[in-house]
Amino acid sequence: MAFGGSTTNQQISNITSAISQTRSALANQGNPNVDDTGIGSLSSPHIIVGNSGGVAFARNTTQVLNIVYGNTGRIGAGGLFFPNGMNGVIR
Repeated sequence: MAFGGSTTNQQISNITSAISQTRSALANQGNPNVDDTGIGSLSSPHIIVGNSGGVAFARNTTQVLNIVYGNTGRIGAGGLFFPNGMNGVIR
């Protein structure tokens, strides 16, 4: 969906909530909303406080790779942001 003059705040909230739920489900092996609450709405925004390094969510390597590949359990298989996969050592 393209954002334009006719896109409502509720539609934007719904879209960003769906992205948040997908990200959380991927990072947490299919359990959405474990650590990612989305942005909320104009009347009730979710303010996430980060640590001193600006990190709001501490995720391990597997969780991050699940998000960027768009899958769980198939690390390196490619998908989402890296459709051809990646190569090299992940530290």
